[in-house]
Amino acid sequence: LDNVSATSGASYGFYQLTNANGVQFKNNIISITRGGTGLKYGIYRSSSTLPLACDYNDVYVMSAGSGSQYFGYQGTALSTITDWRLATTLDSNSVAMDPTFASPSTGDYKPTSSTLDNLGTPLGVNVDIDNTARSITNPDMGAYEFGSIVPVTLKSISAGIVKQNVLLKWITAAEVNLDRFEIERSIKGSGFEKIGSVRSVASGTSYQFEDLEIVNKVTEGSIVYYRLKMADKDGKFKYSPVVNVRISKVKMIASVYPNPFKNRLLLKLDALKSGSGSILITDLTGRILISQLKVIIAEGSNNLVIGQLNNLSKGTYLLKLVYNAETLVFEIVKD
Repeated sequence: LDNVSATSGASYGFYQLTNANGVQFKNNIISITRGGTGLKYGIYRSSSTLPLACDYNDVYVMSAGSGSQYFGYQGTALSTITDWRLATTLDSNSVAMDPTFASPSTGDYKPTSSTLDNLGTPLGVNVDIDNTARSITNPDMGAYEFGSIVPVTLKSISAGIVKQNVLLKWITAAEVNLDRFEIERSIKGSGFEKIGSVRSVASGTSYQFEDLEIVNKVTEGSIVYYRLKMADKDGKFKYSPVVNVRISKVKMIASVYPNPFKNRLLLKLDALKSGSGSILITDLTGRILISQLKVIIAEGSNNLVIGQLNNLSKGTYLLKLVYNAETLVFEIVKD
């Protein structure tokens, strides 16, 4: 549901009102980004007594309009996926992330967010809508099975304020056949637009891009969102995690190392003023694995040690630093 010009009327991704046995709602993608003042619900269930097996779904509700929006409803409106799980005990394996459809304006609703890859559950459906073979053990959510993934590994990505402009910085760990990074920006968190491009150089390169136009496009205090579209020479692409920054005089530029890591990380942070923040480590679906609910950040240079990471299995994770309404996201790898 993506008509940003919509003006009114409630929207429902899944709507259950009457009693029917054997209802299963699995391996689906719901995306509600339409405009308007009407209420938006990802999943609407009028009563907890209605039979429903609901899990392994992606439910993304990020309306461009002014109406209230909720992940779900069961007797009362439930804002987040966590609220929904606690109230219903459903969707323990579901996620709430932007599927980033390839081209909705032309009817191409293939999800391109690589973090959704292999998150479905086997249901006996052997091919997708294009007759592409489904994975027998880890199929994908939605109508399409993911194809090959662009051969690039992103070590970190961050956004911060430098002289009222936004400086986007990222580092790669591996680049094979990569052509370019396209920088995309969104004022509202959905509806990204391309604002620039940087050519691929080599694995391990530190890149940066400065958004010189943003100061004239938004007001003080606005939150702006950025992501990278990483495209290879064969036309395949994938997106980076989304980072955001509040347009203000606060400067926050950070880096994390070593990456890959073994048992601990060092987060280096430059801040224009002191304050408190929080650090989270999540898996690629957003599930929180480690949290430091409060860290004290001093004005100037900071070295934040994140230790006791022995219990993390080898693999890729996201490290998130939240400070003064800004969020930096780093893709980290446990070796």
